[in-house]
Amino acid sequence: MKKIRVGIVGCGAIGTSLAKAVARDFSKGARLSALYDINLKKTKDLSRVLARNIAVSKLSQLISKSDLVI
Repeated sequence: MKKIRVGIVGCGAIGTSLAKAVARDFSKGARLSALYDINLKKTKDLSRVLARNIAVSKLSQLISKSDLVI
């Protein structure tokens, strides 16, 4: 089964919780493909916490890398 590529817009408290849940609890069927926040520092920080290089600087990049955008 192909994993759903998930992109998350917003890397505050809610986005961080969602990203961690996708990475931890839904890894069999989904994978984080991109993170975006208007504050690029938040995006990069969350990407580092998750140990993945998935931070993007434009919303259009996130959309093109995702099957599902949250």
